[in-house]
Amino acid sequence: MKKIKFMLSIIVSLCIGCSASMSAVALPAGENAPAVKENKTIRPANSFQKDIKSSAAEYERYASQENYFNVGIPKDWKRKEKDHPYGDLTKISGTRLTGPMNKDGASIILTVLYYSGDGIFPNAEAFIRNKLNSMVRIDYDREAAVIDVALAGRTGKKFQIKTFELVYLPMRDRPPAVEGRVYEIVPPHIQVNMIQQFIVIPAQKGFYVLNYGVPEDMAEEYKHVFEKVVASFEPHLS
Repeated sequence: MKKIKFMLSIIVSLCIGCSASMSAVALPAGENAPAVKENKTIRPANSFQKDIKSSAAEYERYASQENYFNVGIPKDWKRKEKDHPYGDLTKISGTRLTGPMNKDGASIILTVLYYSGDGIFPNAEAFIRNKLNSMVRIDYDREAAVIDVALAGRTGKKFQIKTFELVYLPMRDRPPAVEGRVYEIVPPHIQVNMIQQFIVIPAQKGFYVLNYGVPEDMAEEYKHVFEKVVASFEPHLS
């Protein structure tokens, strides 16, 4: 019996030693240990979060097709310059940038576009009405504040709404089909709430739109990117 107790005491000592060793693992050079406040871990500024934000750290100058404007944009974000929404109903020139995703797979979308004023949106007011009455808006029971804003020496409108985005998930364990039955397949999905900020600047012909669409849980973390893009915007049409 004494022998068993002696062996148990050795095992307990080893476990305590392992726990202490793990808590004392050295961090890489220049890395600070996370601070703890009110039982919540606060990531240090130079932790892995800097890797997430690194794509927003470098900017490059972008000139739109036909040189309607130029603007500074995040260099490493994915860029798309065609097939914009409503592009088959009016002439649109500019870029759509896709940034980091949140935990549910919804991405930040940042667009800087020129609308010609032809077709579906004859002026800036028509565009604003369309967005305020969007089918995917979830705060439709509240009146959105549309305020004046000065940008690049011009006066435009600024407003914010909440929308939703469906992030589709892979389908698994689908039951076998039975002959003679009609099936409606609804892919599994997650609804992600989004914050949409718009700045609309009229031109003599057409108008410019700067849009920041971001998952609600990332809105504050990346708003500095949109602010920097807005500050760098230079329209070329009077």
